[in-house]
Amino acid sequence: GRTYNNGDGIPQDYKTAVKWFTLAAEQGDARAQYNLGLKYEKGEGVSYIAPHPEDDISNTIITGVQGGNIG
Repeated sequence: GRTYNNGDGIPQDYKTAVKWFTLAAEQGDARAQYNLGLKYEKGEGVSYIAPHPEDDISNTIITGVQGGNIG
């Protein structure tokens, strides 16, 4: 996965990197799990972008200000 992620001697391809990171992560490889998490966080090679924790806090604050039930 790192070879495709970094483009070491081949064209950089995040989608293929995610494929290999996923395969390794499913087998318990901690480094692949970390790298896969980074791909999701950055939205590189994946169709889902992980939300940022502060987004949830902002939504709660907005809901509270608008009179929504936050409790």
